[in-house]
Amino acid sequence: MDSGFVTDFERRVGHELSAFIGAAAEGAVIGAAVSGGPDSMALLRALIALSKEYGYLLEVITVDHNMRSPEESGADACFVSGFCRRVGVPCTVEVLKPGEIAETSAVRGRGTEEAARFLRYNIFERFAAERGAAAVCLGHNRNDQLETLVQRFLQGGSGLGIRRSRGVFFRPLLGISRADIERYLLLTGTEFRTDRTNSDTSYLRNRLRLKLLPLLDEVYPGWEEGALRGAEQAEMNSAVIDALVPDPFW
Repeated sequence: MDSGFVTDFERRVGHELSAFIGAAAEGAVIGAAVSGGPDSMALLRALIALSKEYGYLLEVITVDHNMRSPEESGADACFVSGFCRRVGVPCTVEVLKPGEIAETSAVRGRGTEEAARFLRYNIFERFAAERGAAAVCLGHNRNDQLETLVQRFLQGGSGLGIRRSRGVFFRPLLGISRADIERYLLLTGTEFRTDRTNSDTSYLRNRLRLKLLPLLDEVYPGWEEGALRGAEQAEMNSAVIDALVPDPFW
């Protein structure tokens, strides 16, 4: 095992987490939202390793969205809970009611993906409040950030990307590429689940990931750094506006 890469990966995650929670790590509850996919499993593996050094209490929350067949959706939650049981990490499994996402989507009028996200984050917030968590860590990475920036640009949104932190939520992998995550999983022998819908190009996000972004890589090398710098500038501008106009009248 390339221990140097593994140590560096975990050090990067620890540095980000330390910057977020400061000196409050000792004895604090740190939550990890884990789906069983590669990103969240890499996050969980790193947080387990870091918990010994930082002295925090790690707990996992996983959500069965009940959108796919029980063999798939339920198996993801079972995989996560089984992994946590083997490594001695407490795990809470929340199961959405059949049809709950469709009902929420109809009420909110923003599609099933947004409805699932809305319900999932409500569960995470309740989990954080009940556990008194100092942070709930999420597995979004650098590639997710780039996909979000491109999607929001095409949809006429702001230049803002995924925020590194919002309230109790924190994303320590946001500066780490998917390639590094996959290498970390391989080197540490960490298993993960693969969602078959990730290859379904009827979803906009998947079309961007599988078709548009590879084309950008081919015809405009270096576009990623430009997009990320633009997002950083947009976030700084937004922070300045919020500070100057805390209660806008419009």
